[in-house]
Amino acid sequence: MNIIYKTDITPTAEQIIVIKHEGEVYRNMLEQKISALQLEHHVQFINAFLPLHQLLEYLQLTDIYLFTSKDPNQAVSGTFSYAISCGCPIISTPIPHAKEVLSGDNGIIFDFGNVDQLTQAVIRLLSDEDARYKIGLSGLHRMASTAWENSAIAHGKVLQKLGKGKLNLRYSLPEINLFHINDMTTSFGIIQFAKINRPDILSGYTLDDNARALIALCQHYELTKNEKDLKLIKIYLDFLQFCQLPDGNFLNYVDENYQFTDQNNETNLEDANGRAIWSLGYIISLSNIIPTEFIEKLHIF
Repeated sequence: MNIIYKTDITPTAEQIIVIKHEGEVYRNMLEQKISALQLEHHVQFINAFLPLHQLLEYLQLTDIYLFTSKDPNQAVSGTFSYAISCGCPIISTPIPHAKEVLSGDNGIIFDFGNVDQLTQAVIRLLSDEDARYKIGLSGLHRMASTAWENSAIAHGKVLQKLGKGKLNLRYSLPEINLFHINDMTTSFGIIQFAKINRPDILSGYTLDDNARALIALCQHYELTKNEKDLKLIKIYLDFLQFCQLPDGNFLNYVDENYQFTDQNNETNLEDANGRAIWSLGYIISLSNIIPTEFIEKLHIF
């Protein structure tokens, strides 16, 4: 029986800080607890970063996936999405993403901090192979239509129907078009939102979006070696530097006047911080092809 407990593909800023200042205290505590409960033959720790392809292999072998966040404001989880797409029966706390996709027979939701409900849900699925199969299959069917490929086909069919037979679908990858990214990017950074296809400067900027843009443009440069990408890479990298605090952490929300907003004090910034660190690491991974000035700039962080 394989039970996967929630993990993250990218470490959050908080996790990095804990590792820096406390080392493996938390992991050691978990291992000691497993030993005290005499569960050594039932629990195995994978003490390594899991690349996506390997994570998916684990999930495909998983009988039950547990997601036990304590944060009701956590909107989504990457591994949660991968787990349900791999057909895993999921037991989860009621974050918005879980409430949306685990409705009906797609999974089991228990209240935050309710150990008894979690226990009952785990025991129920452990003892009922048929229930695990049905829940996993139901969740898989629920998510199938949301895959990028299927969503694209669905939109294509709508356009074909509206075109009344004048349009023929051709299933091929289009050329990469950076027009919208360029349109959304000012000399300061990439704007947070657009109204349809028009940048909404009043929405301001976020560290999260600029870190994503930095990764995307690094990937495009890696693919094409187009020197026009370097201008955008520099803008996004400068934005990350703008958002960094003296203690090394980052703020996320910046308004149209380049001022940090109060939302930074009201919202969990862990995901944004983790994604910023991910983007910086991605640049480092391209040190053999990226201009030296970008690598040298990383010493500032």
